[in-house]
This record gives sequence, C-alpha cells and structure tokens, in this order.
Amino acid sequence: MQPDALYLGQKDYQQCMVIKNLAKQIPALQNLDIQICPTVREQDGLAMSSRNRRLTVPQRSLALLLYQCLVSIQAKAGAQPFAVVQKECLDILKEKGFEPDYVALADADDLSPLEDYDINRRMIALIAAKIGDVRLIDNMMVN
Repeated sequence: MQPDALYLGQKDYQQCMVIKNLAKQIPALQNLDIQICPTVREQDGLAMSSRNRRLTVPQRSLALLLYQCLVSIQAKAGAQPFAVVQKECLDILKEKGFEPDYVALADADDLSPLEDYDINRRMIALIAAKIGDVRLIDNMMVN
C-alpha cells in the first residue's frame, strides 16, 4: 500500500509525533501527508474517549479538571512562570483524588520538554492523570 494521507487525532499527540518521526525515516512514507486533526470534545470540554465510559458519574465530573488545567496553562502563558501554573494544576488534581502522571509543557514540533513558556516556539501542554482505575490524557496547543 502507498497511502497519500494519514489522519490522526490530536488527543494522542505524543503518538502522532512518534508516527510523524517514523514516517520521515521510512523512504516509502516520506511523501505521506500526515494530518493531525483537532481533538473532539464533549460540550463541557472533556476530550472524547472510549475510556470515559469507564468513569463513574462523580469521576466523570472530576475528569473535566484536566481540560480546565490545560485552559489555565494556555491562558497564563507569559503571565506566570510555567512552574507556578504546573504546581497549581498538580495540587488541584491531587486534592480532587487524581494520581497525576504529568503536567508538562513541550515543544510542539519535537516534544522536547520546556521548563517555561517560550514565545519563539510552538508549544503544547500535555497532561495525564489517573482517577480510580482510568488513566486520562489530554493536551492543548499553548500558542
């Protein structure tokens, strides 16, 4: 098969970047047009996922905190150091019963971790946290 295009969802952004990188390394796929499509969200902002069905009703309401953290990271870009916003998000998630894996800021092109906001780079905020036995992930472009 010689596909012309591949469409991937931004919700799995890290996976999308790995696939993009691999495609560049495989001669037969170097002309493949890889499109990262926007994350589809519920009306309240929660990223749609089959995992959401495994959440209890109380967990489902708490799951929206991931999206709210991402919105906060985006809104506070340049106004506060990322470390401060990151700590706020981690504290809120832990307080509400999540086990956060990470709240991170990365270069959107190569996923290299960023310690602070950098207006000269495309940035993406990444978050993963477990509530009960369900691990949720989400992300949002910062600029």
